[in-house]
Amino acid sequence: MSFRTEEYIRSPGGKQRGATLIVVMLVLVVLTVLGVSAMRMGLSNLNVATNSQVGNLLYQSSDAGLYYLMRLDPLKEAVPGGALAVVNLPGREDMFCMRMKGATPSLKAGVCDPAVTDDFMSGRNAVLTQVYVKSSQIDTAPTLGNDLDNLNQSLTMTSTAVLPAFGSATTATIKGCLALPGDDTVAGKLANGSIYYYEDPAVVSASECLTTNGAIFTTLVEDVQIVRELK
Repeated sequence: MSFRTEEYIRSPGGKQRGATLIVVMLVLVVLTVLGVSAMRMGLSNLNVATNSQVGNLLYQSSDAGLYYLMRLDPLKEAVPGGALAVVNLPGREDMFCMRMKGATPSLKAGVCDPAVTDDFMSGRNAVLTQVYVKSSQIDTAPTLGNDLDNLNQSLTMTSTAVLPAFGSATTATIKGCLALPGDDTVAGKLANGSIYYYEDPAVVSASECLTTNGAIFTTLVEDVQIVRELK
């Protein structure tokens, strides 16, 4: 009688191969989730930074338009064709395109055109700044000084800066919106003859048009009073 002995060698790592694969897959999943989260966070930070830059650029451009208007000489500009020619015509509004590419800032009568490179505020052709000057009233009763010959004139100055490259509005739409009134207030008269001003819902302003069409813009408004001594 003979006996046969068989020996089986069991590898201690046999059951560990499957566990290693699962661990590796879990690590890959975790790394993928972390990578996607980091990418989304980076995009969010980029959007925040871009929005901040756009907001600052638009505000500075709008403010530049108002600053230029405030520095104009009323005696020189209150003539036909001048930026302040509206002072003697209550309710009239003139519009100009603010240009800063030349040696000195200037105003072009009419509407800023996104198709005209000279109408942009800088060489990057990024921002258009449209300014509006509207005469709200003429008051011969002075509020400053005691000279009865003083002439007081109240003006509403509006400056709108828009980025044509941003937003959903087309360049043609932006040009059409900028051609609309900057100020939508109109004058009314009470029974006692005094004049008051109110926003007319029938008047569509440039800001309302730009908002409706998804343009990226900023509008600043300044109410000023010009007091001149006539003698």
